[in-house]
Amino acid sequence: MRAEPPGLLAEQLHLEIIRRLQLTLLPDQRERVARQVAGAINTMLEAAGIAPFDKGNAGVVGQLFEDGYVELGQLLAGAQVDDVLGFLAERRVAGDYVPAHASAGLLDKTAAEAAELPHVSYPIEDILRAPHLLELANSTFMLGLAQAYLGCVPTLYSVNLMIARPTRDLAPNLQTFHRDYDDFRFVTLFVYLSDIERDEHGPHVYVRGSQRPDEVGRRADALSNAAGPATLNTLYGILNPDIFFDQHAPIDAATTRYLSDRQVRIKGPPGTAFLVDTFGLHKGIPPAAGDRIVFWARYGLYANLACATVNLAPLPWSLIGQRLPDDARSRYVNRLLLA
Repeated sequence: MRAEPPGLLAEQLHLEIIRRLQLTLLPDQRERVARQVAGAINTMLEAAGIAPFDKGNAGVVGQLFEDGYVELGQLLAGAQVDDVLGFLAERRVAGDYVPAHASAGLLDKTAAEAAELPHVSYPIEDILRAPHLLELANSTFMLGLAQAYLGCVPTLYSVNLMIARPTRDLAPNLQTFHRDYDDFRFVTLFVYLSDIERDEHGPHVYVRGSQRPDEVGRRADALSNAAGPATLNTLYGILNPDIFFDQHAPIDAATTRYLSDRQVRIKGPPGTAFLVDTFGLHKGIPPAAGDRIVFWARYGLYANLACATVNLAPLPWSLIGQRLPDDARSRYVNRLLLA
């Protein structure tokens, strides 16, 4: 067996240490570590001559910090959505909401031919080759917003395009309330590629402010019958805020019971886009009829825990031709997807 070069082994060790740290932090510690990691990245990029993007819109970024989500309107025109769907119409799909979860791998079927499946998704190669999506995720507008939220030039570490169909069997960590734990801080761009203007179409549901441990603690305190402030580490009264963060707790039931008035349903026509901190409580409602088609692009700090789970090698930069600037900053942003 050929030994790995010492430099590569050291890099892998450092990544493993940081990823394990992600799993051990309490919710209110994530923010402090995220700032430290972002600061280290800024120092490294400055030394490498990679400049930051222009600052994102202050009002948009402010709402993202406050509420955990922000609606961006219709960022893809109807004709652009048609271009995307037309490109994908004859492409093969995997039989789950992300290809990495599909036990059978890529099917020898298109989405239309796999209509019996409750979820299908497209391989990353086809998503990157599809028109308009990569350009939107790499627009200076979007990268500026992601940078402002993360505190450093973002790393685009995940893209996906999934189709959900009507089903009675809810998919855990997709169609029930949950948190994502990809990074110390991360943010996701969602774009609807189907009409999701009514509840039966399957809107994204987000619990406003639930990405903030302090806000969740205050809400638990208000619902508690005990005196004194809420903490994330103390069981008291009738409601312990830990229940909204514990991955092994009945988080969906607790969210539905106690935080129903904080739930926001995001709706819109095809092309509607929104940014979400999916560490906050969220879910997708299964559609009652028709296909619910959604694209996502996720921005984080580094090659994080989610990357280790999926473990995909980057595809050749030549796959996208000249659709993105071929410079050091663009290469850095996209390095986990394209090389």
